Amino acid sequence: MRKKRVFPLALFLFCPAVVVAQFGSGVSRVEAGAQFTELALSAPVSEKAAGVGGRFSYNFSRFGGVDADANHFPGGSARNPNFGETTGFVGARIGYATDSIGLFAKIRPGFIHFAQDSAAASRGLSQNYFALDVGAVLERYFKNHTFVRLDFGDTVVPYGNTLYVDASGTSRRLGTQNNPSASIGFGFYF
Repeated sequence: MRKKRVFPLALFLFCPAVVVAQFGSGVSRVEAGAQFTELALSAPVSEKAAGVGGRFSYNFSRFGGVDADANHFPGGSARNPNFGETTGFVGARIGYATDSIGLFAKIRPGFIHFAQDSAAASRGLSQNYFALDVGAVLERYFKNHTFVRLDFGDTVVPYGNTLYVDASGTSRRLGTQNNPSASIGFGFYF
């Protein structure tokens, strides 16, 4: 009679550990890091700036999870020294990761914010727009719980009927713009 009670108890206590060992080994659940990034706003805005940011990911499995980042572009170019944009995105990344490398596709809705004193805002852009970041991510994981991440994407910004005055004084409606972006980051996984 006593054996009948011990077996279900042992099954209850030890089977979840076996399931986690089979399906959870090698999958880091949390990633956090910093990144250097570049965003090239398409014509007629025609600005390209480097920035810095932070990122966080929560992985549901080897096949993907939730990915978030925030970036600020403090500088600009000689033509526009007050770039001052900020972006933020949260969304899905789907792909596959081994113990040493991960390759993912990403789709993340978010925003782009133009600083009030930036030249882009003074030429007709309002301060905030919805944005969609789509692209590819390559991560290299190291045994000391660090990683390096390469991120290539397209930041799609629907400006709508916003009238923009370019540097030559010509006005035009922006519509939806595709803006290439790239970043390299590093961080820790747990």
